[in-house]
Amino acid sequence: MRYTGRMPAATSDDPSHVPPDDPGGIDAELRRVRMGRFEELVDSVNLMIFPVRWTVAPGARELPVEFTAVRLGGLTFSTGAVQGDVSTSADERGGYHVIMALNGSLRSEHGAVRARITPHLAAVYPPSGTTTTTWTGPHNHPFSVKVDKTLLEEHLTAHLGHPVARPIKLADSLVTATGPGHTWAGLARLIFHDAEAGFPLARYPIIRSRLHDALVSGLLLAVEHPHRQESLTPATPRHPRPVKQAIDLIEAYPDRPLPITTIARMVGVSARALQIGFRRHVGVTPTEYARRVRLARAHDDLRTADPSRETVSAVAHRWGFLHLGRFAAAYRDAYGTTPSKTLRKDT
Repeated sequence: MRYTGRMPAATSDDPSHVPPDDPGGIDAELRRVRMGRFEELVDSVNLMIFPVRWTVAPGARELPVEFTAVRLGGLTFSTGAVQGDVSTSADERGGYHVIMALNGSLRSEHGAVRARITPHLAAVYPPSGTTTTTWTGPHNHPFSVKVDKTLLEEHLTAHLGHPVARPIKLADSLVTATGPGHTWAGLARLIFHDAEAGFPLARYPIIRSRLHDALVSGLLLAVEHPHRQESLTPATPRHPRPVKQAIDLIEAYPDRPLPITTIARMVGVSARALQIGFRRHVGVTPTEYARRVRLARAHDDLRTADPSRETVSAVAHRWGFLHLGRFAAAYRDAYGTTPSKTLRKDT
């Protein structure tokens, strides 16, 4: 039995499409091979994770395999079951790769670092450099989490408020038996099992985004790296420089809505880093923040306007709200009354 699919969308006629919350929205995909051929395993790993070289015991390629992978934005979770001795190696992974054992153990090599992966100790691979993982299936059961290189680095940049050296020098291993590593590994398994169950939790955009950010930020707090202590230091109330500059731009030109990519370029960060910074330090996306600023300006105009000379539609259009019904609904949610009542001074 084989299944490959994406999370069904609640608001689309196309079940393969998941509408993002924002330009930085989090998409989700599930790919599964059950009792399939070895070639299907190879193809699925190459497609969902990264190209891998396989060395297997004689005759193992003729035996059935199982494989499940989940992609959640810039995160990829995967596990598989094979028969006999198996060894995988790769040179370029496109991201930071954490290898755990759901049960049993695996052998890991990265440069001069050799380790045994168990349910209590995970290996952490950098984006590049030859790595080899060896195990005997199916009783030794690997589980991996790949975090896209740019995603992890921009999360750290947004959290610290200043650029960092890339790639991040993560420690070679992560203790998953206790402490933050244990919690992080548990969250990774929760997200994976939620996907296997058909995304009952992660199908909701706001939950999907929170789970995604929690796993990326959690890895930066769980594993050792040169910026970890700084990450643990309580943040000051001030916004990081790029976020503060973006806020100033949005508030200075609310009548000229700027694309997120333009704002990000003007403040010297990527659009994704700006998205992450706003979610972490402001609590909303740049798009939502700009909408709130425009709504506040419209509210001020309605409070001070002469109702005999001004109309609600003129005020709404002045501040970029072209759909009056949506404007009225957003206004009522924010101020507890209607735009027309504010204009007539009925409140």
